[in-house]
Amino acid sequence: MMNAVISIVIASLLACCFCQEIINRSYFSNGVRQSCGKNDNREREMASKIEKLEHAISDLHEPLGNTTSDLQEKLGNITSDLQERLGNITSDLQEQLRNSAADIQTLKEQLRISTSDIQTLNQSNLDLQEQLRISTSDIQTLREQFQNAGLVHCVAGSYSNTGLVPCKLCEVGTYQPSTGSTSCKPCEVGSYQASLGSTSCTICGKGMWTVTTGSTDCKVTYNTEYLFG
Repeated sequence: MMNAVISIVIASLLACCFCQEIINRSYFSNGVRQSCGKNDNREREMASKIEKLEHAISDLHEPLGNTTSDLQEKLGNITSDLQERLGNITSDLQEQLRNSAADIQTLKEQLRISTSDIQTLNQSNLDLQEQLRISTSDIQTLREQFQNAGLVHCVAGSYSNTGLVPCKLCEVGTYQPSTGSTSCKPCEVGSYQASLGSTSCTICGKGMWTVTTGSTDCKVTYNTEYLFG
């Protein structure tokens, strides 16, 4: 913009000089003559104006040059600052990506460890089941050892959790013919037992019957299948 203004000023001055020259020639052609002294003054004035104009143009160029240099310097600083910030942002993003990749790898490793733990737990469960089976076998063996060692067993018609004393008598409707028993048996259909501690059940008489196990008495029946025993 400033260069355009300067160009217009110079063009205007040159146009004025050209017009003045035409006027001078016109005066000469019309018989009007000026003295040599006046012409010299005009030339000096013109030279002085041109010199002033050149100084003005020089004065205009100097701030323009300084302004352009300042603008270039500021633009360079802004460009450098932007490049630095972009570099920092790129570095941060790369670091975050590396950290994310490391976190994913750690998670994968943890999942592999969890899978391994599950397999170990399953194996431990199998081992525990095997130990429980062994423990049950050991209990049975220990019970037999106690029996063989002459410990007191429950007599027929009684029972206990271990088959050893102290024992309980079999309930009514049940019996136990063996010693060292851990439970009593219910009387079969067609038999009963009304006493405690029985070793057998009594068969129902003719015309009497039971339709369930574990009965304590027999009922009269009119079913011909049971009338005659």
